[in-house]
Amino acid sequence: MLVFRRPIYFTVNAGQWESDVRYAALGGVSSAWFCEDGIILARPKTGLDIPGERPILQESSGMMETVKIAFQNVSPRMRIIAKDTARAVSHFYLGSDRAAWHESVSNHRVIRYENVWDGVDVEYGEGTGGSLRQTLRIAPGARIPADAFRMSGAGAEEIREMITELFVQHGMSS
Repeated sequence: MLVFRRPIYFTVNAGQWESDVRYAALGGVSSAWFCEDGIILARPKTGLDIPGERPILQESSGMMETVKIAFQNVSPRMRIIAKDTARAVSHFYLGSDRAAWHESVSNHRVIRYENVWDGVDVEYGEGTGGSLRQTLRIAPGARIPADAFRMSGAGAEEIREMITELFVQHGMSS
């Protein structure tokens, strides 16, 4: 489980990270990166924390354990939106070049991938005890493809099993 020590805010990428990252949730223990094709979840292997550091998606990475959850066979209508804008803003001072600094970057409490599959939204927010919560919003008659998620990296099998169990419990395709 990913646990954050402070309220979870989803920070807009205003140029402080690679262009495929749309939002990030950076915490004291864990980080999550929200990209067009899915998310990257990271936590320190050794209890060390590197807030803001983009994880390398390799099991051999010395400091971070990462898993990528990629959405497969997505709808062409999919889009990522931020909801519930927070009053708090973030500032990123990257090096001594002021052109690389990003001030007053907006934060949000919820990220929603709308229409990942027709009629299915995937939403992320804060769960119990500072955990990252994923919610599937499924319209009547909508279906989730059998190969909806592709996982890779450390912990991928554990997440795959949790998703499969969830789908079986609720009578959804998996």
